[in-house]
Amino acid sequence: MTWITTSWRHLFAIVVGCCLSFGQDYTPSFYFVSSSVGSDSNDGGSVRTPWRSLQKVQSFAGSFRPGDQILFLRGDTFRGTLTIARGGTADGGPVTYGNYGDPCLPLPIVDGMLPLPPSWTSFSPGVYRLDLSAAAPGQTVPDVRGLYWRGQRQNLARFPNRNDTNPQAMWLRATNRTSLTSIYSATGFAGKPSGHFNNAVVRLRQSNWLYQATVASAFVSNADGSASFSVADSLYQRWQAGFGFYFEGVLAELDTPTEWHYD
Repeated sequence: MTWITTSWRHLFAIVVGCCLSFGQDYTPSFYFVSSSVGSDSNDGGSVRTPWRSLQKVQSFAGSFRPGDQILFLRGDTFRGTLTIARGGTADGGPVTYGNYGDPCLPLPIVDGMLPLPPSWTSFSPGVYRLDLSAAAPGQTVPDVRGLYWRGQRQNLARFPNRNDTNPQAMWLRATNRTSLTSIYSATGFAGKPSGHFNNAVVRLRQSNWLYQATVASAFVSNADGSASFSVADSLYQRWQAGFGFYFEGVLAELDTPTEWHYD
């Protein structure tokens, strides 16, 4: 099974309290959610009739009132995302998102990964393509931030390729800058034609503690393997020659097993 992720996994224990007020007394309600034993056709009002999905909780998110508690069963994993639409009152009536169940079990997990359908088609030798808009007609295509295959996170296609055994090989080196928006590199671009990295995301080390992601343009390569390009955002004033960078977002760089690309 392949998964996409739109947010990082995190343990779920959130209390939200913003200054919303209501003009009448209200008896707080408890809502229960379990991905393992629940059903979205239930009323969610007891541990015996829990809802099942985040989508069901989301459909009620704008209706929760001060003091309400939405409780997720410990040990369960809930896939998808949840936008908290309403808080509570500042004087002790928050809307609480928490957990219930066996305290010996792990806290519930909200996981942004969504399963992909098995409708991949061959794009080129060894490369497969999935049209997300066709895979989920009528649904909003998610902002894909990661791809998992059989539980293993795949690497976003990049140049140079990821190299865990030699991390230094994962970076190109800037020789100098001709301005705050132009970079020249003396080596590493043999075989890369001019224009190859136009509109690619370039990730630059700006200092010992600062990295920047910007967009490359005007990429020009030379016969000796050197190249120059411009960046959309100005470089840090103290940027130094020798700082590393790499490119993402180029389909042609999808050339290694465990890589993926999204456009």
